[in-house]
Amino acid sequence: MDRFVTVSLAAAALLTAPSVGYYLFSTRITKKSRPLYKGLCSLFFLFLGVTALLRSSFSPPAFLLFAGVCFSFLGDVILDLDSPKGFLAGLVSFALGHLAFAAGFFLTSLTRAAGEGLTREGPLLFAAAALVMALLFPLLKLSPPKELRIPVAGYLVLLALTFALSFPAGKALPSLLPPVGASLFAFSDAALAAGLFGKSSKLKDFLCLFTYYPAMLLFAAAISLL
Repeated sequence: MDRFVTVSLAAAALLTAPSVGYYLFSTRITKKSRPLYKGLCSLFFLFLGVTALLRSSFSPPAFLLFAGVCFSFLGDVILDLDSPKGFLAGLVSFALGHLAFAAGFFLTSLTRAAGEGLTREGPLLFAAAALVMALLFPLLKLSPPKELRIPVAGYLVLLALTFALSFPAGKALPSLLPPVGASLFAFSDAALAAGLFGKSSKLKDFLCLFTYYPAMLLFAAAISLL
């Protein structure tokens, strides 16, 4: 990651933090204005992704990671739409984002360092992540609506896949950006699930967004390495 992208990452992080804080705690934000403010918060990692893509080698993994960033941006906005179908549509957008992230990490592992990034820990990490996510709901006593259980389960599989493939990709680059970003993303989704399907609280919202946005910023910056 070159100096320009590093500076851009720092600037995006400094701009994102107060924006997210305002989104979470301002009493001026209404249900109708929430998607707009959420989109404004997410614009910073989208702009960082554009910057990183322009500094990249324009390889297929770079475009896949950028696609994941774009799908995540759309998912952010859709989830805050005041619509019964908003959650499912947002979930689909984020699922497509995870497919793009996972494919990008997989191709990175194949093409970098003569494939040395593809190691046996990938399947083990996937199995461990999938097991943790499967146990998360009964341990936290979370109960999604019946019509959402299959979509949520499918999404968790894709999240586990992104998490698992980020480690060999990070080893192949080499960089900690993919695995750290994926770990923060997984924690963020756990906090989101706890708030949606359990008892909602500002603390859970805080933990969700203040781990999600660093994850997205790291993913966006990682595009420059590809």
